[in-house]
Amino acid sequence: MPPIHGLVNGAGTVDNSPSEDVELETIHRIFAVHLDGTVLWSQAVARSMMAGRGGSIVNIGSIVTPFGRPRRLAYAAAKSAIHSVTRTLAVEWASHGIRVNAVAPGYIRTPLLAESIRLGFADEDAAAGQHAMKRLGEPREVADAIAYLLSEQSSFVTGAVLRVDGGFSILKDE
Repeated sequence: MPPIHGLVNGAGTVDNSPSEDVELETIHRIFAVHLDGTVLWSQAVARSMMAGRGGSIVNIGSIVTPFGRPRRLAYAAAKSAIHSVTRTLAVEWASHGIRVNAVAPGYIRTPLLAESIRLGFADEDAAAGQHAMKRLGEPREVADAIAYLLSEQSSFVTGAVLRVDGGFSILKDE
């Protein structure tokens, strides 16, 4: 099998329960998908990268990590852990030629967001209005950022969490 040079850890799920009602089983399920998957895939691929000529790992984080987000207890905790894992692996694996970064998307027009809107957990206009650019992001825009982090153009970037959020986090900082 040829060596692996790039990995994107992007599996995800969410729960919209009020924090006081979130069951431990739900927390474990969300952590298993987000955090366990990220760590296990990274470990497996890193072995190949270490045997070859290094590579790049990109994890999907979130813009919710620096602040509270109602009804996202397990999701926010899991994404915060992914940001921490990203920084830890970046430091540990840099000497092997492995760069580890993350992207932190804003509200992106995905099937998961469409389902949240349909169920009444999100409002499209309100979500768009939370971004400085006053619109939702498109999957292609996140994919372009991931492609950059996987490419040699980002050869001196590791441990970064790149916000792809249309200015969402800037407005939260105000």
